[in-house]
Amino acid sequence: MNLNNANQDLVELQILGQQIRELDQYIASIEQKMVETDQSIRDLENFKNRKEGDELLVPIVPGIFTKAVIKNKDEILIGVGKGVVVESDIDHAIEILQQQIKELTKHRDEMLVELNGLILRAQELEKKLQKLQK
Repeated sequence: MNLNNANQDLVELQILGQQIRELDQYIASIEQKMVETDQSIRDLENFKNRKEGDELLVPIVPGIFTKAVIKNKDEILIGVGKGVVVESDIDHAIEILQQQIKELTKHRDEMLVELNGLILRAQELEKKLQKLQK
């Protein structure tokens, strides 16, 4: 192997290192979203046990709440984007969140396969470059 090839391998290894770090962060963000979605499911399950007339705190903005009374716990509103909300029941909302977790899990698994491929390629290049140093 000549010096030019070694330099190309070194540049590729550096690029792979950056890609690995970025993909690792992306996977962590997917996993965080999975945790948050799972918590939302547990919160909805807990809400099902509440009674009409129960008082609870409702967030207005992060860290600021108002007291509210449950009038009809069988109907909830789901934000579907662009300021649009639709009525639903809790079980349907839970199903939607469970589907989101399945999609996030599939996407995370695909990203893990890609990450492993990048790591393997980086390891190959490291071995190749180590042989040149000997």
